[in-house]
Amino acid sequence: MTATAGRLVSGATAEIVDGPDDICAPLCRVEEHPHCHEATVPERDRRALALVAAALGRPVGTGDRFVLDGMIRARLRAAYRDGAFEPACALCEWQPLCRDIAAGGYAGTLFRAADEPA
Repeated sequence: MTATAGRLVSGATAEIVDGPDDICAPLCRVEEHPHCHEATVPERDRRALALVAAALGRPVGTGDRFVLDGMIRARLRAAYRDGAFEPACALCEWQPLCRDIAAGGYAGTLFRAADEPA
């Protein structure tokens, strides 16, 4: 996760994928029953993708590639903090952690540039 976050913050291109991404895939290999393979995940992913598109003000779909620059990070963080992603995240096991991170202003996260507050 640290390496992936570092690459993305450094300007690497992110790609929207179907199924587990570079952060979730390693967890899926070590968990006995990985959450990424639960029946609710594809619908949750579809909802999240639609909400990301709304937050960015442009269509976003599987296979799309873009750099998660400071402006995009700020928009997505504000949208999450303001509850825009609730319809997608409602059943996710990670939601309490994500809420805590957002409530703390994203302080201490790996996914931040050197000039962003720690």
